[in-house]
Amino acid sequence: MPNGVEYAVDLRRRHCDCCEFQVERVPCRHVIACCANQRLDWQSYVHDVYRMDQIRKVYRARVTVAADAHTALGRVEVAQAPISVGI
Repeated sequence: MPNGVEYAVDLRRRHCDCCEFQVERVPCRHVIACCANQRLDWQSYVHDVYRMDQIRKVYRARVTVAADAHTALGRVEVAQAPISVGI
């Protein structure tokens, strides 16, 4: 690596020392570099939640539109704190 830092990648465990791969569940640049080096398809390491067929399932559900904004918000009132100005 140009900055001298090295990261270990374990594709079987879906792990990279930078932790981005585990947290985001999308290949980090180290995983993509490892896949390129081994001639593997990096897209196979993208978690299923990011696949278009899964995203479409989320938006298939019907959405009920509220009659007005008060119904949608549950009539929440917000009080503002007084502001003191030093003169």
